[in-house]
Amino acid sequence: DIHEVAVGNRGEMAFVGRPELTFPFQLQRIEPLSTIYEGENIYTGRTGISAEKILWWRPGMQGVAKIDVGERKVLWIISHRMVDYLRMLLWW
Repeated sequence: DIHEVAVGNRGEMAFVGRPELTFPFQLQRIEPLSTIYEGENIYTGRTGISAEKILWWRPGMQGVAKIDVGERKVLWIISHRMVDYLRMLLWW
């Protein structure tokens, strides 16, 4: 669902080593080329972090980022993947 993400979106991230701490960020750039990791397409994004530098941060640390893409209706959340599949199948 990369088409839902845009430069300027805000979100928060947490590192694997300290999941209880979350850090807000704003998306500044999305790399146009995806890479495949464990069978999934992964897109790299660059962010501006709104927190001061923490001493325990190290290059290569992993974690989870959640990006706010706006409000969606429940019906859209439930059905959008099926509708997209049918559109591609029927080539609308």
